[in-house]
Amino acid sequence: MSRFPSALSHGWKRLHIWLLLCLVTLTLTACPLYGLRDLGAPLYFAGRLALSQEADPRIPGSKADSWSAHFELAGSPAQGTLRLSTPVGSTIAQVDWEPGKAVLTTSEETQNYESLDALTLAYFEQTIPIAALFDWLQGKPTEQVVPGWEVNLTRAAGGVISAERQQPAPRVRLRAIVDEHDDNTTPTHSL
Repeated sequence: MSRFPSALSHGWKRLHIWLLLCLVTLTLTACPLYGLRDLGAPLYFAGRLALSQEADPRIPGSKADSWSAHFELAGSPAQGTLRLSTPVGSTIAQVDWEPGKAVLTTSEETQNYESLDALTLAYFEQTIPIAALFDWLQGKPTEQVVPGWEVNLTRAAGGVISAERQQPAPRVRLRAIVDEHDDNTTPTHSL
């Protein structure tokens, strides 16, 4: 027979079950964060990414929109993975690409596209230069043609890059803060 009254014993059981569920949940949500670095990809970056879009002056009633997320980017412009997650580590979306194919996976569905540009156009309603991020995050102007985008790399050594596209409308701003990259350097930075 237990030394604790039955109500107290029942409370301890509930606490143990709750703690076990928390541990399982944390384990499951944290697992995706560690996978990309272990792929042996040529490049790896992790940090925070923000994207904002002004209201489209050509569309009456359109509204400005913005979002931010933790990101992991691994691979190369030709083949790679971009994972977006919440601050607590839950995956929002993952994009995998290779020549002739791009796949967007969310908790709700998986969608296939013929290219990375087609995927970003469908998902963000804008083409976002994800492939150019590999150069930008290394502090190099991109070798690829990125129509309409201007990148600011003046703070790249500190892990901060920003880029803006003014044309075609609407204006889009992209900002990335790199917390980790392939040589495990941790830059000092601020938003």
